[in-house]
Amino acid sequence: MIRGLLSPFGLQLGKISVGRFDARVREIMAGKSALEAIVARLFDARNAIRLQLAKLHRLPLAAARSDSALRRMMQSFDAIMQRPG
Repeated sequence: MIRGLLSPFGLQLGKISVGRFDARVREIMAGKSALEAIVARLFDARNAIRLQLAKLHRLPLAAARSDSALRRMMQSFDAIMQRPG
């Protein structure tokens, strides 16, 4: 969404890692206060979503630590997903 908002203004991010995304967006938006205000709200929403996803990711991991059947199921699923072809 942020990339799409920047594009009409001629601001292109190019290929960039997740860890450097925020800094790069702020760098190319420097001096465009109206755009900075809009994107700041999108950053807030993006960070909130990433935080919730991290919490959701930890739930099954915590459950697997205390339940051996669930742990075996998750290990089996992981092995299946890593199988080539």
